[in-house]
Amino acid sequence: MTGDTTLNARDPSRLINLGTAYARLGRTSDAAAAYDAALASPIRYDLELADGRYVDSRWAARTARANLSAGRPLLALAR
Repeated sequence: MTGDTTLNARDPSRLINLGTAYARLGRTSDAAAAYDAALASPIRYDLELADGRYVDSRWAARTARANLSAGRPLLALAR
């Protein structure tokens, strides 16, 4: 299979998933940085959460960041 496999470093879904991975590893400052980068990304679209809801990527990043700060369960995007 051919094609461009380069991920955009500003892709909010990539950054939110990266933040979640960092949070699960206990790397909270890295997780916060990834969530903040997703929130600041010029790219914006709807994301599907693990529970099937669709939300704006900035809402997802903001919620993930707030949950991280409050020690609440992580935000999970759908696969």
